[in-house]
Amino acid sequence: MSARLDEILAVLAIIASSGGASFSLPEIRRRRLFAIKEVAKQLGITHETVRDACTRQLRPHVEGVDKFDKLVLDWLASGSTALETAVRHHTVDYQDARRLDEFFSTHGPRSHNARRAAT
Repeated sequence: MSARLDEILAVLAIIASSGGASFSLPEIRRRRLFAIKEVAKQLGITHETVRDACTRQLRPHVEGVDKFDKLVLDWLASGSTALETAVRHHTVDYQDARRLDEFFSTHGPRSHNARRAAT
């Protein structure tokens, strides 16, 4: 499994679990900045490395932090799969693809819909 994917999914997990249903670009930006610093601290790497994983290393599918934030907003607010698709283009093996599937089925709107259907 790639370290890049671990970093990206850790950032997304923190953003998605930051509480509240406030889905605006400024709120997503605030959550992203916090998440990047937290993941960097947890992994013992620089926040620039984590930010790079979420942006530059996802080119051409994600062009910069503004595009990343917009994809995250669309995912959380409306269940868009564009973020998942962008990240999927950069998986390196079957394990990465499986990890990505597991993540998006347990985080964000898709996971909430699955939990509602089960009850």
